[in-house]
Amino acid sequence: MAASAADSTEVDSTGRVPALFNRRAWARVGGALGGGISRLHEWGDEFERRHFDGDLIGSLDRTVEQFGERATRVTEQLGAATVKLVEQAKQGESEDLFIEQPRLLTTEQLLVNQAVPVATKAHRESAETAASLWEEAQRLQEEISSRRENRLTTVEQLRERRLAVRDLREKVVEERRRLELAQIDYAAAETRLEQVERDSDALHDRHHHLVKLVSEQKAELRRLFLANSARQRASDQAAREAAKEGPRAWARVGPETEALTHAKVALAEVLSRIDEAQLQSRKELAQLQKEVVAEKAHNARLRAGGDYNPQSFTTSLWTLFSVAAGREGG
Repeated sequence: MAASAADSTEVDSTGRVPALFNRRAWARVGGALGGGISRLHEWGDEFERRHFDGDLIGSLDRTVEQFGERATRVTEQLGAATVKLVEQAKQGESEDLFIEQPRLLTTEQLLVNQAVPVATKAHRESAETAASLWEEAQRLQEEISSRRENRLTTVEQLRERRLAVRDLREKVVEERRRLELAQIDYAAAETRLEQVERDSDALHDRHHHLVKLVSEQKAELRRLFLANSARQRASDQAAREAAKEGPRAWARVGPETEALTHAKVALAEVLSRIDEAQLQSRKELAQLQKEVVAEKAHNARLRAGGDYNPQSFTTSLWTLFSVAAGREGG
């Protein structure tokens, strides 16, 4: 992993830093995420409009309320029917008692006596029917109570689901806000990336210029060194000839000797300046190499998603330009 990160920081053959982000891929990811969330919301709204008139929770509440009202009406009707049957049964028993009193047996009484068992049996059946209806009413009442409890449970579940839906909507809104912030950060990162690429290109151009300048200075230094060597050889040759000639040597104390002395002093000054310029060039080259290494490390951090500090880069670049400008002015 470290090796791959180190390789990714290397510049290409043109001296430019490669792009740090795949911009089109990020744009496609952001667009796909936003489109998926929008289509999910549109599908939910369309489903609610088609099947529940745009109000899913209200439709469920109304259905539960209608069921409770119908069950209450059925219970009331059963209770009224039960009370009515019980009253009819009581009236039938009193009539039975009245009929069973001793009377003169007439034809009509005989007919009544024959009809009494039949009526009594019918009344008993009515009483049994009333009792069964009362039991049925009690059972229905218990079922209604159970349904009411279920209704309350359903309402509570619907309330919880409504809260869950509201939380989900809030989360969707929050995710959209985060997506927008991420897109803003991505745009800012792209802007910073372009600025870093431009600054890196300028830095590489300046580096190449300084390398070229150092090469020229080395060539000039070599030329001056060769010239100095030639002058030294000529001076040595003249000294040897003067030594051979002795007093007849032409290099007597006078303008020629002073000119030779001045030439040697000038040569020493030139050599001193050359050494100083070479030392300064080496220092600048070392500083540039340090800054290039720092920029490579900074580019590696940017590739890895690190923070960008434009102030430090601008300060280092400004220091580099100031040193170069001071050197050119000197």
